[in-house]
Formats: sequence, C-alpha cells, structure tokens
Amino acid sequence: MGDHDKSREHMTRKLQGPGDPLVVLEGSPSGSPGGPAALAGVLNGPSRLTIPAEVVSRWQRVVDATTRVLRAPAGLITRLSGSELEVFVASATKGNPYGQGRRVALEPGVYCASVIANRSGLVIPDARKASEWRLAPEFNMGMCFYLGLPVVWSQGEIFGTVCLLDREENREAASQEDLLQGLRAMVEGDLRLLAAAWERTRLEGELRRLEEKFRAYYDGNPIPTFTWQKKGENLVLIECNQAARTITRSDVKRYLGRSAAEIYQGKGDVYRELWRCFWTRRVIRRQIRSQHFMPGRDLLITYVPVPPDAVAVHTEDITEHKQAAAALEESETRYRAIFENAAEGMFQSTPEGRYISVNPSFAKTYGFNSPEEMVREVTDIGRELYVDQEERAEVKRLLRDPGFIVGHEARCHRRDGEEIWVSINARSVRDEEGKILYYEGSTVDITERKRAEEEIRTLTVELEERVARRTAQLEAANRELDAFAYSVSHDLRAPLRAMSGFSHLLLEYYSDKLDDQGRHFLRRMDQVSQRMEKLIDDLLSLSRLARREMQRERVNLSDIARGIAAELRERDPERRVHFVIGERLMAHGDPHLLGVVLENLLGNSWKFTAKKPEATVEFGATRQKGKRVYFVRDDGIGFDMTYAEKIFQAFQRLNPTNEFEGSGIGLATVERIIHRHGGRVWAEGDLGKGASFFFTLS
Repeated sequence: MGDHDKSREHMTRKLQGPGDPLVVLEGSPSGSPGGPAALAGVLNGPSRLTIPAEVVSRWQRVVDATTRVLRAPAGLITRLSGSELEVFVASATKGNPYGQGRRVALEPGVYCASVIANRSGLVIPDARKASEWRLAPEFNMGMCFYLGLPVVWSQGEIFGTVCLLDREENREAASQEDLLQGLRAMVEGDLRLLAAAWERTRLEGELRRLEEKFRAYYDGNPIPTFTWQKKGENLVLIECNQAARTITRSDVKRYLGRSAAEIYQGKGDVYRELWRCFWTRRVIRRQIRSQHFMPGRDLLITYVPVPPDAVAVHTEDITEHKQAAAALEESETRYRAIFENAAEGMFQSTPEGRYISVNPSFAKTYGFNSPEEMVREVTDIGRELYVDQEERAEVKRLLRDPGFIVGHEARCHRRDGEEIWVSINARSVRDEEGKILYYEGSTVDITERKRAEEEIRTLTVELEERVARRTAQLEAANRELDAFAYSVSHDLRAPLRAMSGFSHLLLEYYSDKLDDQGRHFLRRMDQVSQRMEKLIDDLLSLSRLARREMQRERVNLSDIARGIAAELRERDPERRVHFVIGERLMAHGDPHLLGVVLENLLGNSWKFTAKKPEATVEFGATRQKGKRVYFVRDDGIGFDMTYAEKIFQAFQRLNPTNEFEGSGIGLATVERIIHRHGGRVWAEGDLGKGASFFFTLS
C-alpha cells in the first residue's frame, strides 16, 4: 500500500466520527448519497440567527491561526444561504482567493456541497488525480487539496462547513484533521449557545404574553372570583378579581393571605367543598347563604380546580333571582296573565318529558296552532323536539344541579320538521324535601341569529383564504423581483468590470504608446465604470428597502448619530467638524432603517462641508404644530430652494460629480424609509449658507 493510500485509509477512520457517517475520498461528486436529491434535503436549514460581531471575530482569529499553523493558503467557514453557499469567514492569508461574502450555487461538483449533501467529512488529497472534480469551481481556482467537515446546529440541521484548501497535494491531511475538528467544535458550540439564548428569549416572551392574557381575563371576568392556593397544610386566599372587590366593597382585602381554616374556623359547607374540590380535582357547584364575604346573600358557588395546587371559586349573587322566584310563586294569578301574553315562549314541563302548560308564543315557535294542541300532541320532549338527545340530557342534568339554566342554546324540530335554534332559560321547582316537581322557563327563537353567525364565519373563512392567496401572490412577486434584480446586477457588472480591467491593462502595458490625453481617457473610463458599479449597488439597496420587513421598537437616535459621527471622524481625522447631537432623542421604528436615514443625512452634511476649514453639523429635534420634528443641519455649501422638490428624487444631483462623489440615491433612500414609517421629509437650504433636512415619524 502506497503513502497516498495509507493517508486515505487513515482519514476514513478519523473522519467517520460522531456526526460524520460517511467520508468521500476522490469519489464522484454526484454519487448516490450526494447527488441533487440529497442536496435538496439540506437547503432548508434553521432560521438564521444574528451572529454577534465578537463571535465572528473569534472565529476569524481561530481560522487565521489554524491556517498559519498548517501553512495552508485558504481556511474557510461557510454558511448555507438559501440555495447558495456563502463564505462567512475567510482566512487573511496571502494567496487566499476566497473573499468574505462570496457565494456559489449549492450543486453537485462543489467540494463543500458534497460535505453538506453527505453530512460527512471529505478529504481530496489531489483533485488533479481525480477527473470527477475537475469541473469544480475550487479546482478551476487552483485548489487541488481539500479537507472539509460539516457544521451543524444543535437540532442537527446543516449550518455550513469548515475547510482547508491548498494549491498542492497535501500528504499530511491526517495530522491536520485534528485542528479542523477543534475549529468545528468551537463553531458548533457557539451556534448551540446562540440557539439556546434565542429559544430562552422566545419562551420568556411567550410566558409573559400568556400571563398578561390570563391577567386580563381574570380581572375582566364579570363573575366575582376568589383564588385559594395550598400552602403547607392550608388553603390560603391569595387573590380576587375586580368584580369580587366591587361586590364586597373592598372588605375582602382583610381576608387576603388568611387560610380557609382561619376564615371558616375549619367547618361549614364552603370549607368542606373547597377541600373536596382540591382533592377530587372536579368542578363542584353549590348554592349557599353567605356569612363572610357577602353576609346574608344567596350565592351560586362554582369550585374549579386550578393546576397544580389551587382552587378558583366563582361566586354569583343569586339573591334577587331567588326572591323573584318566591314572589312568582306567591302571585300565580299575575304570573298566569304574564304567561299567556308574554312575547317570549314560556312553558312548564314534567321531569318525565311532557308539557304541563305552554303559552301561545311558545306553541307558535314550535309550529303548533295553540298551546292546548302542543300539550296534547307532544308526549316526549327529548325525542320529538330535540335534534340531539345529548342536548336534552344536558338540560335535565343542569336543572337537577345547580337547578337552573340561563341562555342555554339547543337545536330543536318544529312540528313540520324544520330545524331551529332556541335559547332556553329555565329552573327546577322543588317541594320541601327537594324533589323536583316540574321545570318552568322560557325560550327565544335564535335561528336567524345563528344563521347570521354562520354567514359571518363563512365570510371570515373566505376572507382569510383571499388574504392568504393575495399574500402568496405578493411573496411570489417579491421572489421574482429579487431574481430579476440579481440577474440585472450580474449582467450589468460583467461589462463594467471588463471595461475597468481592459483600461488597467492598456495603462499598464501600452502607457508608453499613448499620449497624455489617451491616458486621461482611460482613467476616465475606469472612474466611470467604478461609479456605475456603485450606482448599481445603491439601486439594489433602494429596491430592497421596500420589501424589508420592519421591526419596530424604541430607538435611541442620539446613540446612532454619535456612532456615525465617530465613524466619519475616523475616516478623515484631519477634518475639523464640530458635531452637536441632542441628548436622548428617542423614536419608535426600525433601528436598522433609521440608522440608514441618519447615515445618509449626516454623511451628506460631512460631504458638503468638506471645503470649509471648520464646519458644524447638528442633529436635534423640535416641535411643529404639536408634532416632533427631527432635523440634521450643517453650514456647508447649501442648495438653491428652487430645486427643493427634486432633491429627493433618484439621480437628481444638484452638484457636479467631479466636485462631490455620490450616486444620487441617498436622499431617495431616506424618503422611502421615512414614508414606510408613516412620516414625511423635507429640506431647506440657501446657497453658501448650509442646508437643513427635517423628518417626522408616525
């Protein structure tokens, strides 16, 4: 076995570690595990988290150190970006042809694509000896040796790769792999920490939202509610809602924090039912005469177990209801008059399912000609009138305990078979021993209301579907626009770069054959092509602003402005420019987009004060017509107010390009961002006296 074969066998053993189930050595880039079908399965990775600058900086240092130790010309950390592979960190070594941000289509034949498709390490000692790799972009760039490992997120999705590349055959790959494994372990460890921090933040936010929703429901519930929690061997009253505080006239405050044993002296129905509900974990309903929170009042108490160790007690004051029932029983004559002439359907029925009496409205609701006819013909209410027998059983159960129902909705049949919806209010009438004698109550035909509700639900579903279709169309249009912008950018840059390259070649090799004017023309060609390429970049940035999703939050514009001012001073430390920045100028908007606004406005002020030995640039805020207005003001060359309306239009430059650089896109970008924030922007100026730019935000 030769040295080359021994190296391959050693790498096969080392790279087939945890998470590396397969190693490809000088094999086909489109083999069974690594072909187009396999690549399609790895293109949809996890959501891209923002990787902090300090983490990227650490990765850069480690990549640089690794390549120096191994004396390799290129060390990379790559990242999946849609259907492309992006160079995320590139070693700063001499001869490294890969720049940060470089992208390549993720397709068979790319070294790193094979690593990602197979989810395993890959070593190519010398691609010149394997014809299958000679179409790879890396081979065309002169990189014959490749050693790469996949990098995965904590959930197992592919993040990208770490790899080393060399222009010559490398027979020491086995010894170099340990360092690359260490680099991968560091990157994956950082990714796990970032993912865990993001997930923790998301869960904490979700918990806060749930707590806020619960608190809003609890305090907004019109039914007085008291919450008891088990502490030690006691159930302690820990809180009550606003309705409870209202009906008790705040007397409940003196009971908060006290145990049920102390309040009820360890006895009584409420005390027993509290513990019964706690231990059985079942809902219990009881009627009582209150002696504590609302003395002398008749209450309907509902005990509801609340996991893991609490009981919510819903307290409804039914005093007036009971008094009304007693008065009704004492005035049967008046009741009969009301019964016969009421607009609502009213009834009395036996527990066995026959009507004792019904009023004309009730008989009409169910399609009978008279109350007598309905009482005579209906012999089984549940079987003959109810669509669902379970609904009738539920009504009877509620009339047994707690003994009445309010607003209970049920589906019933009319005499002619038509299905209707009714809302039922009813109660049980009992004898002195508590035996149910009969039911009595009223019904309202709510069929039209239910039909309207169903129509609203149908319309809502249709509207949601239309919105979803429209959203999908917009998303498709945005994708097409992105593809078009990329294509236009690529097609325009190629001839521009050719112009620039050939002009450099002419100046380098044929300069002695050209006169001064000819050399001047070539330099002008190069400058124009570079300016055109910058213009393409600015146009693409402007088009992306309209589609970028806004993330509104509270933003400190003063801090952003101070950071921009510091960058401008570092760029040209010899300039004497005094920045006046207001303190704590806060706004509500997208911090990135508002940063772009200030970069353009402050950058313009810096640029157009360049001819002054000393200049002043001010960022502040004022109020106009009760609204806050932000401004950037300078004492530069200013502009003619005649052209104030055109100054925010793309390519509308008021100064020659040979005096002040720029593409004419900056202020158009500012206007678009301000409009997306619901504000407006305008400018004021005077030639030779400076300019002021004002903007508002919604």
